[in-house]
Amino acid sequence: MKKQLISAVLTASLLATSVAVPIAASAEANTPTYQTTERKMEKLNRGLVATYRTKDSQNVDATGVYLSWRLLGDEPLETQEYDIYKNDEYLTTTTDASGTNYVDEDGTASDTYKVVKAGASATDVAGETAVTPGTNHVAASSSYSSLANSFTYVDIPIVRPDPVERMGDGKTSYYYTYDSDHEGGANDGSVGDLDGDGDYELVLKWDPTDSKDSAGADYTGNVYIDAYELDPDNDGYMWRIDLGQNVTAGAHYTQFMVYDFDGDGKSEIAMKTAPGTIDGTGKYVSEVGDTEEIRNVDNTASFVGDGSVSGMKGKNPYTQYLTIFDGATGAALATTEYIPYDTVSSWGDSKFNRSERYLAGVAYLDGVTPNIIMCRGYYAAAVIRAYNWDGSTLTLQWQYVGSSSGESSLYGQGNHNLSIGDIDGDGCDEIVYGSAALDNDGKTVMGNTQLGHGDAMHMSDFNNDGEQEVFSVKEDSEGYNYYAQDLRNPATGEHFWDSGVLTADDDNGRGVMDNIDDDYALEHSNALALGWSNQLDYVYDLNGDAIAAKPSSAGKGSFDNFLVYWDGDLGRELLDANIIQKYDASTGYTTRFWGESDGYTLTGGSTNNYTKRNYTLVADIWGDWREEIIMPINKDSSTEQAYLRVFTSTIPTEYRLTTLMHDSQYRMSVAWQNVAYNQPTHTSYYV
Repeated sequence: MKKQLISAVLTASLLATSVAVPIAASAEANTPTYQTTERKMEKLNRGLVATYRTKDSQNVDATGVYLSWRLLGDEPLETQEYDIYKNDEYLTTTTDASGTNYVDEDGTASDTYKVVKAGASATDVAGETAVTPGTNHVAASSSYSSLANSFTYVDIPIVRPDPVERMGDGKTSYYYTYDSDHEGGANDGSVGDLDGDGDYELVLKWDPTDSKDSAGADYTGNVYIDAYELDPDNDGYMWRIDLGQNVTAGAHYTQFMVYDFDGDGKSEIAMKTAPGTIDGTGKYVSEVGDTEEIRNVDNTASFVGDGSVSGMKGKNPYTQYLTIFDGATGAALATTEYIPYDTVSSWGDSKFNRSERYLAGVAYLDGVTPNIIMCRGYYAAAVIRAYNWDGSTLTLQWQYVGSSSGESSLYGQGNHNLSIGDIDGDGCDEIVYGSAALDNDGKTVMGNTQLGHGDAMHMSDFNNDGEQEVFSVKEDSEGYNYYAQDLRNPATGEHFWDSGVLTADDDNGRGVMDNIDDDYALEHSNALALGWSNQLDYVYDLNGDAIAAKPSSAGKGSFDNFLVYWDGDLGRELLDANIIQKYDASTGYTTRFWGESDGYTLTGGSTNNYTKRNYTLVADIWGDWREEIIMPINKDSSTEQAYLRVFTSTIPTEYRLTTLMHDSQYRMSVAWQNVAYNQPTHTSYYV
């Protein structure tokens, strides 16, 4: 198997290890301080990216080979040095002051490279598989050389499902987008080390053209879950799970968690299933059910509504399972009952909308072992379950039920997403469920602002004080009439600004907060991160003060949806559709990479989920701490080969950070990124 961008495999499995995690920056040295955690994290390899740089479209030369690699969580951030080998001969040693990237000015497309810890033994060097440079792709820019605006990508061939006949009415569902109202094809994704080789594999959801929001009711085609090696050759396909015709297709129905739950060095996949779901080996998931009722179910029967009950057509609210799958084979390992339905009125409506809203996540509830989090409901009633998987048994740890309103309940406070992290400093994770949070014990509701439901939420240490803050926008009037965008301490509910300061007249549907201008952050230590939303006109600092006009792009997106670490400074770039932009807080001006009119786009990429303009995944899966962007290619074709295109920056950076995937909160945010209205990743510490 040829791998141009991915480094050699390591045989070490995931171990319980003390991983140094940066949690806050020192004002004196401007470097992170550390805490020690015993959380079980993935044992990753070096993740080396090698790219041969060529002329850009303006014929500006930038030859040589660009290298980028991971600094792992068990390596010292300040002192680790690396040896670089070229064609199996020692080339150089990087200094402890340099970033984890290097440009070999004399490198060619036929050279091979290895990167190892400085002083590694000859045996370790020999055991590292050499990486051959991939091809560079550059922007059309008259102002910058290709060194300053370059990127590369690799195309991963994927297998488009055949059309399927719907069980309810015999109509045909397809797996490509044929108009703006029928978006089908490759959709959300996640990553995990499925086979224990130290590399990430990708898990992909396929949606049919008739997928539905939970507010609608009709039959849909099947949802498929695939696994692929991140390999540009045509041998990357691993397996396919067919969720069957008793699982409705749509953004709110299938939330799949990819994580190593049992600590064996290989990720599992956990998600809601139903009678008729077929695993990656061709068997029904009911065969590994934990009750006779599940094991004896009729897998050929329809459990979805036929329209005789209002709002239930095409939905299966009653007979649902939770299944955990083996990552290497897709085999079902255990199946149990999902969160029970009870009655439609118990969820707060009469049309099977509020009951059919699902969330999921991963949380270290005891601070050591990752748990599966499965959720049902958030507009009104909310039920959350935590499970443990030990490799053989799926065990319910606790269940929380929020069935009535009040400060001590999650009732009505949930979002179309969630966030997970340690918000009270006890070393254990809490579940931030929109406008409130649930403690790791599954009993105590924390910081309930009672501002109701919202569409977008961000959690990180935005003010660099070593604690978590939450920024969110509000859809309900009890929210947007008082706090159209809300910055708070999630553990206590304490607001950063007063009620009525930032309000709106309607649903505030999008919002973002992070350090998006590092120059501004350096000059304003009391207002480091900036936030904005679609109903308000300005970017605001942590004090609620308007700074400048919010990002915009003349018909090219509102840029209040997604973020990415890309160009190598410590601020995040703005990401919307297939455009990356940079914000200048001193002027309120937003520019594309690189140049107002001739900046590049992420070539050929399509987004997912209609106006949400989501990506298959944005995460730090290769190279240094910056993020890759994964997008479908040929999504609107029924005949052309479908791909996932993985974009990665080849802009050198002088900054070094531990791979973001070894920050537990960031890694969990990658796991829940595919949930409902996808949200960007965030670290537990201020970058």
